[in-house]
Amino acid sequence: MRAMNFISELILLLLTCTVALTQQDGQPQSQQMDQQFATEQLPLPPFLSNASEEAKRQFFSIAYNANLRIAQINAQLEQWAKEQPKDVQV
Repeated sequence: MRAMNFISELILLLLTCTVALTQQDGQPQSQQMDQQFATEQLPLPPFLSNASEEAKRQFFSIAYNANLRIAQINAQLEQWAKEQPKDVQV
């Protein structure tokens, strides 16, 4: 019985440590990576060279949305492209 309590407590401790280590500054690690990725300067796709800053922001917020499935990203990017001037749609 005592060994079982020890094992249960050890598992709970390991889970707690794992959760604590995957967070930094109170943010989950995935959010930290998103913020780090957003601050890095990526090369612009050629079709965005003539796009407004707002259009670029919209494009990247759709393209890198981790909450969307690939099909949803594609559908939203197609809709975004239809709303852009011809020089951006190329």
